[in-house]
Amino acid sequence: MNKVEFGVIKVFQFLVLLFFTFAVFFYYGSILMIALTLWQLLAAIFSFFGSFLSAIVSLAALVGIIYYIIKIPDLVDALLSIGMEIIKMGYKTVCRFGEMADKAKGEETAAETTTEQPAEQAEAQSKS
Repeated sequence: MNKVEFGVIKVFQFLVLLFFTFAVFFYYGSILMIALTLWQLLAAIFSFFGSFLSAIVSLAALVGIIYYIIKIPDLVDALLSIGMEIIKMGYKTVCRFGEMADKAKGEETAAETTTEQPAEQAEAQSKS
């Protein structure tokens, strides 16, 4: 039964790892997609310059907007710290599942050693 418990715990540990990996990629990817969407919208606004020139002008405008956002005190730190907190929370949760798996495996090995000890004692008694 302990092998089943160990397997279930490892499956859930893997699922939690996948969830937090997805959450981190989604969070930082969303930040990147906001910038790319803003670049596309600015290119559409500046489309009267032509397609290539509007892309360059909109990129310059986007760099200016990002520069303005970076100048706001603690905004970038707050955005990055949210992602780091997600990473830390995921690491702690995966470690907890690892501890549970170690306990289940420890109980499994303890059960194996207790079943082996009486057999070894019976063999020793039969030899003497």
